[in-house]
Formats: sequence, structure tokens, C-alpha cells
Amino acid sequence: MKLKTRPRVAVREDDSSSPSSASRTAGRVTLAGCGLTILAALLALVEKAAFGVSLMTAGRQLADVALTVLALTSATLAAVVLLRRPATGALASTLLLLAVGQLGAAIWAATSVLNSIRAIGDDQVFFTAIGTGAYLGVLGSLVTLAGGVLAWTNRRRE
Repeated sequence: MKLKTRPRVAVREDDSSSPSSASRTAGRVTLAGCGLTILAALLALVEKAAFGVSLMTAGRQLADVALTVLALTSATLAAVVLLRRPATGALASTLLLLAVGQLGAAIWAATSVLNSIRAIGDDQVFFTAIGTGAYLGVLGSLVTLAGGVLAWTNRRRE
């Protein structure tokens, strides 16, 4: 009796085009952080519509635009590349650089908002609720940075 066997295809780990679960996790964390960051940048429009007041200054508008562009770029890279292929060193370092840029823009925007709140005075506590977007932007940027670090630690060695 002759056994029929099928040929087995051996694929080396570094040649695999499917992402590992760690790469997918890094992509999801990056997307979550970018989502929080974009939400924080859009909260200025929400506060203007809901309260009729916005703490936006000229510097904060520039920071919000920079924050949104960096977050959209990071999210696009994570969605298009990281969720489909293993992270490479170049992709991971690009995500890290974008996340650090996001964090810098978020801190700049948060500082601007907090200075505006301090200038208003302590008797108008309602404005401190409006500053929540500043904290959310920093948190989103930190989550995006965590996604970049995950991509870096789980990158494919070339």
C-alpha cells in the first residue's frame, strides 16, 4: 500500500508576508491612539458649538492642525502597512518619529489651553471642563507612542 503525501511548502519566518499578532496589536494600539488624538483636536469645534466659547489661540490652531496631520499619517501607516505585514525597522522608526511629533504638538496645545484657563481665573470652573481635550490629546499621543514602541520591539529583522 502506497501512501500519498502532499509536498510541504516551507516558509521561512522572515519571508512571511502575514503580520504576527504582535504587529497587529501594535497597529491596533497605534490606531486607537491616533483616534484619541484626532478626537482631541476636534474637541475645539465641539466646544465652540456647544458652549459658544473656545479656548483656541493662534498657536493652538497650528498645534491642532499639526496634531491632526501627524495622527492621520500615523493611522494611515498603521492601517495600510502594519495591519497587513510585519513591522520593519523603517516602519517602526517612522511611527516612533511621528508619535514623538504628535506628543510634542499635543503638549504644545495642552500648554496653550492650560495657560488660557489660568488667565481666565479660578472663579470660572466651567472652562476647566473645556480643557479636557488637552489631556485627551496628550493621552492619545502617548498611546500612539506605545504602538510605535510595540512595532519597534516586534519588528522583523532584515
